[in-house]
Amino acid sequence: MMKAQVLNRYNEPYTLSELQVPVMTSPYDLLIKVEAAAYCHTDAACAAGMFEGHSNAPAEWPHVGCHEFAGTVVNISKVPSSLSALHIPSYSIGDRVGVPGRSFRPCGTCYECQLETPVHGLPRDPAGYSAYCPNAKNLGLSVRGGFAQYVVVDSRQVARLPPGMSPVEAAPLVCAGLTIYSALRSCQLNPGQRVAIIGCGGGLGHLGVQFAERMDWK
Repeated sequence: MMKAQVLNRYNEPYTLSELQVPVMTSPYDLLIKVEAAAYCHTDAACAAGMFEGHSNAPAEWPHVGCHEFAGTVVNISKVPSSLSALHIPSYSIGDRVGVPGRSFRPCGTCYECQLETPVHGLPRDPAGYSAYCPNAKNLGLSVRGGFAQYVVVDSRQVARLPPGMSPVEAAPLVCAGLTIYSALRSCQLNPGQRVAIIGCGGGLGHLGVQFAERMDWK
């Protein structure tokens, strides 16, 4: 058993409860021991029922939120697979990783996953799938996420933490950090040019200011 912060229904407070430790069922799966989990406005929206009827609505109750967290790999899937080892990212027990919510178990066979040059500009992942896969799930939304001691995650979506970065620092970077960094990169500015960051004191904005400074923008 493990402890988890759960929602039993919409519009009720989170409660501390006990759930079964999740089981790995895909050759891509890793079992993570969570060490830091960030709370996003999306978690509040989900708890308020704003995703009800949407593909991102919780598929089971009690629901475990959080789509931005970090922790340590404690187990690796041994599910038999016909997949080439080249298509399964290599991780080891003890690796420290950051985990974004999407895309959990993308199919790799749909139109989006097979499209070499997507119209939205986000290329297919080297592992052979798209973050826009309509068949993928989202940790913390449609499936249970990081407000728990243990979570099953997709090895294609996690990233190793650099030495010296704590889980507390890493957790918000895999959602808020990625979001604002992607926006800054799309500006295609050169060093020395100016960028305006609206809401620079917010969760994304304060990271954007730091990223822009490191990019040598004004």
